[in-house]
This record gives sequence, structure tokens and C-alpha cells, in this order.
Amino acid sequence: MSVVDRDHQRFLGKQQELEIDKLFRALVKLEGSDLHLKVGSPPFVRVNGTLRPLNRDPIDTEEMVRLIFPMLELQERRKRIFDEDGGVDFAHTLQLEGKRWRFRVNVLQQLGHVGLVARRVNNVIPDFESLHLPPSLAALFQFSQGMILLAGITGSGKTTTIASMLDWINHRYR
Repeated sequence: MSVVDRDHQRFLGKQQELEIDKLFRALVKLEGSDLHLKVGSPPFVRVNGTLRPLNRDPIDTEEMVRLIFPMLELQERRKRIFDEDGGVDFAHTLQLEGKRWRFRVNVLQQLGHVGLVARRVNNVIPDFESLHLPPSLAALFQFSQGMILLAGITGSGKTTTIASMLDWINHRYR
């Protein structure tokens, strides 16, 4: 086990169970991709591209603060950025049935309320070939200089494609 893994395990051991983790667990169990929290609405999860409300009451302002602020307070930097900018992006991890799940989290302010949008990050990087992208794209990875711009709508696979591209390069070059 590397030093980074050992330090991460120590951090996870110290990390307390957060109330919001129940919602992240529901997202994973429903095989959803996104979690949306907005005051006045129940939590929503995106499953197979469709937003679905969880079967529970809407979230009020006090519950939203109780759900989100403990995540911000885990790291002083998160709270400072949120206070200064009105929003913050960070990663959140969760252990579930022996598997570590990672989420990209955006905490924001909208119409005077705090809200949250989180995306589940896949644990496995797919082979570049399995993405069925044009083979000519792989030729671009062989240049020693340059930039590749990858654009698309939310959920179109940009992050997965970039991870797969980097994995392709890392397996072929030092």
C-alpha cells in the first residue's frame, strides 16, 4: 500500500458518518449518475438520463444546512471558498459494501438558498477502444506537443473519454 493510500485510509477512518451520505448511498444503490438537492424539493437522482425524485418530503432550509455544511467543514479551505465565492467544488468519498465511491460535488447558492449537485465518478477507466471512438483520434495522442479540446453536453462522456485517453498514453509512453 502506497503512502498516499495509507494516508487516505487514515483520513477515511477519521471521517465521521455524514447525514448526507444516506443520499449518496441511495444514488449508488439506484445506479444513478447525479444527485440534486434544492430547498423546497425532495432530493432528485438522475437514473438513465431521467431525473427522479426520491420518495420523501421536500428539503427545507434548515435540513439543507444540516446536510451540506458538515461536508464543507471537513476542510477549512472548502468553507473559505464557499464563503468568499458563494460556491465550491470538491470531491467526496464514501465506503459502501467494501467499495469506495467518489463524487464530484458542487455546492452553490441560488435564490438565497444553498443547493448541491453531485456526480458519481466511475471507479473503472474503460479501454479507449471500448469507447468506439474514431481510430484517427488515437493518432493525436502520439504528438509530443499540442492541445486537444473536448466538448459536449453534461453526461456525454467527456471525463470518461479524457481518462481513457490518458490511460492509453500512460500504457504506451513513459
